[in-house]
Amino acid sequence: MTIVEVNDKKTRKEFLLLPRSLYKSDPNFISPLDKEIESVFDPKHNHFHNHGICKRWILKNDSITVGRIAAFINFEKNKIIYHLYTMSKNYFITNNINIIKISPEYL
Repeated sequence: MTIVEVNDKKTRKEFLLLPRSLYKSDPNFISPLDKEIESVFDPKHNHFHNHGICKRWILKNDSITVGRIAAFINFEKNKIIYHLYTMSKNYFITNNINIIKISPEYL
């Protein structure tokens, strides 16, 4: 299995279409509008991007997309993350258990 960042037209389409293939046999599934999903990740339509970052990825098994995930960091609400980042050379600790590395390109 491979994790692929969503960063082009092809991977965006795969990200959007995955739920349709997962739930195709569920008569109660109603797919969200692609435009609404895309607007979450578009800085022109979502003001979250003014004070945070988001990335999304798809999980592929050979050539088949089998999963998707998105991650959001809101620096406005989590100012401590930025301070810990600058003080500890890209690392910060959460819940005294997990150590997470933040790449400088996201700040």
